[in-house]
Amino acid sequence: MTALNVVIEGLGQTEIAVQTAGPADGSVVLLIHGSGPGASAAGAWRATLPFLGEHYRVIAPDLLGFGGTAPASDGRHDRERWLAQLLAVLDSVDAPSVQVVGSSLGGGLALHLALRRPDRIGRLALIAPLGSSFSITPGLERVWGYQPSLPAMDALMHTFVHDAAGISDDIVQLRYENSLVAQDVYSRMFPDPRQRWIEDYVVTAEEVAQLATPTLIVHGREDQVVPFVSSFNLFQALPNSRLLGIANCGHWAQIEYADEVNSALRAFFT
Repeated sequence: MTALNVVIEGLGQTEIAVQTAGPADGSVVLLIHGSGPGASAAGAWRATLPFLGEHYRVIAPDLLGFGGTAPASDGRHDRERWLAQLLAVLDSVDAPSVQVVGSSLGGGLALHLALRRPDRIGRLALIAPLGSSFSITPGLERVWGYQPSLPAMDALMHTFVHDAAGISDDIVQLRYENSLVAQDVYSRMFPDPRQRWIEDYVVTAEEVAQLATPTLIVHGREDQVVPFVSSFNLFQALPNSRLLGIANCGHWAQIEYADEVNSALRAFFT
């Protein structure tokens, strides 16, 4: 993990924790992780980062209030603040355009980033993204309403995947310990009523129709957090998109089906 010093609108000079991989002179891929207690770039992209790093210069920041990035000094953590952070990261990258991959809430941020700065985004990959309206699921309620305990984290980890065979007690324990680091901040990010935070990421029909950026959407059919139909709706509306639906797969497609998703990302970017 390295530190990146950027100037974020509304915050000024800010240090961001960043995971990196690949050659310094390679074409840039920006990875944006999702929300959830204990979430971080390292956890979300543990299979993606080294694979894409074989071919690209990969930058995966921890969003403000997550992982190794400190909470915003003014306590504000929302879509506009995180977009300002991501725009600051883009400004720090010496590249005319980048490829962007976003997962879950990070997918919603990636979509809004492409709408705001289409000149900076070459291709866009969204994994189980926010962006289309749906009634909040019990799984997403558990994610955003998490109260720290080992049983709650165990239930949450099982919510993220379809096949829980890889969810060991050690993994649950580590994610639980990570969730305690900034739980006071996290507990204020998505207060009730939580449906409004889904709607905050919804893109209008007019916005979607004007987005010409080539877009790949990946979604597990058995996702308990963001329903598959929301990505299908985005796919139907986006004029230059393709949809990869994966059966027997939950919310963490990039982890449960890492080889398939990695291959799809590389083929899409090349």
